[in-house]
Amino acid sequence: MTPRQPSTAPGVAPRTAAGHHPAAGDRSGRALPRETGQDRTTGPAAAGAERDPIRDAGPIRDAGPIPGTGPAPGIRGATSPADHHSPVGVTVWQGEIGPDGGGAEDQHLLSPAELARMGRIRSPLAARRWAGSRAALRRVLAERTGQAPGELRIARGACPHCDDGGHGPPVLLDAPVPVTFSLSHSGAHWMVAVAPGFPVGVDLERERPVDLDAVTRRALSAREARTVGAQGAAALFRSWTRKEAVAKAMGTGTATDLRRIDTDPAAPATARTPAGWRVHSLPAPPGLHAALAVPDLPDITWRVRTAAPVGAHQLTG
Repeated sequence: MTPRQPSTAPGVAPRTAAGHHPAAGDRSGRALPRETGQDRTTGPAAAGAERDPIRDAGPIRDAGPIPGTGPAPGIRGATSPADHHSPVGVTVWQGEIGPDGGGAEDQHLLSPAELARMGRIRSPLAARRWAGSRAALRRVLAERTGQAPGELRIARGACPHCDDGGHGPPVLLDAPVPVTFSLSHSGAHWMVAVAPGFPVGVDLERERPVDLDAVTRRALSAREARTVGAQGAAALFRSWTRKEAVAKAMGTGTATDLRRIDTDPAAPATARTPAGWRVHSLPAPPGLHAALAVPDLPDITWRVRTAAPVGAHQLTG
């Protein structure tokens, strides 16, 4: 996720565990959605190697109350084989960017803003993977809406706290059906969550050495810190992916103090947050952690589908 200020987090320390860009406004002063090449995992102007959102977490900030939906009784199962077209179903697509992913055929689908964003990434491998993840997003949204992938207009909405259009939730302009979505990618792997109009967030992270003390101070609640202290890396990445997923679903990103999003990492499959979100740890390839966040309301179901490798230009599963 992208901080508004340059990173001030320290680098890797000895104690480790393995494993507001202003937008144009209308005459009311409210920010308008704008077409963009950003996603939550790469940021507005990061260059060079792929960014590490945990290591490079920005300064703690507070953008006001955490928006939520309010608590609702009952959790209808930790996993749910929802029909992909169910009016309350979330589909999570997952896939891998193959050797041909992010090449000319994928780049042909991208908007000028996305191509410009790709051009600012100095690492050729990171740039191709970023392009591959954006092409995968477009194919998933095209499959849902019946539109052509290269004709989709993906923009940013206004932040629900400050109306800033630089870090608000992604939106699909001129969609013929209600659709909300969230994209995450880590290395060669990507995930896209698609919902029929309600907020949704997904996050995917590769397990790697991180500074436990720094992350605990900057991002974890007291309960999360105790669990991570006892369980180590698995609990840390379970907590972090859940926090990122909730922040994406809220549409505020790291503008909210992540310590206030308590995700109960001791709960291995599903947990509730005090602000009215439900988080699910998702199945992921070995060495990766993933989470989905949806409003804590009854009858919201979800399932995971696997896509063909990006570069094969098809969805399966």
